[in-house]
Amino acid sequence: MRDSLLKFVSVNKQMLCTLFIFSISYLVYNQAVERKCTLLRVLQAKKSSLADEKVQLAERRRELFLELASCDDPAWVELSLMRKLGVVPEGQVKVHFSDDI
Repeated sequence: MRDSLLKFVSVNKQMLCTLFIFSISYLVYNQAVERKCTLLRVLQAKKSSLADEKVQLAERRRELFLELASCDDPAWVELSLMRKLGVVPEGQVKVHFSDDI
């Protein structure tokens, strides 16, 4: 009777030890999966942000190529001076409206 009881206790210790190791392994694995999912969400947000920036930069590049291609056109140069520097051609009057009322 005593031998069978010792065997039973020994088997139960092994099962408990195995269950404990399995539980710890599962917790470590679950934590690693959670970290990986968090990192994946961060990287997907970064990818989306970079894709938006890429579209904006492609548009800006296109605008710069058009501006560069039209630098030889005197009308374009005059329009650029009027827009960016506020220069007006001779014979025209510059009118400035202020928001102060």
